Amino acid sequence: HPFRVIRREDIALDRCLIEHVVEALRRTNTAGEINFHLGGPPIEFVTMCIERGVKLAFAGDAHHLFDIGNFAPHLVLLKAAGVTGNPREFLLRLEG
Repeated sequence: HPFRVIRREDIALDRCLIEHVVEALRRTNTAGEINFHLGGPPIEFVTMCIERGVKLAFAGDAHHLFDIGNFAPHLVLLKAAGVTGNPREFLLRLEG
């Protein structure tokens, strides 16, 4: 959750910081986590990741059994970011 500390401290999250994080993820071939603890990531983060080829990893924040595997908010966020069709091309996939 690259922006959790910033949100907890109520610090303004500007585009420059988001770009810096996305570029660091791209350079290191690291997936960006999508987690809805504290409201989820900014849509700009998701859009930049997709535009720059940074894979996304869905993460849950299940504190109740009924929340396990609930990735509906993640899919809504992807749709808001302009993803149409199957999101698998943007998601991190671990081959085993």
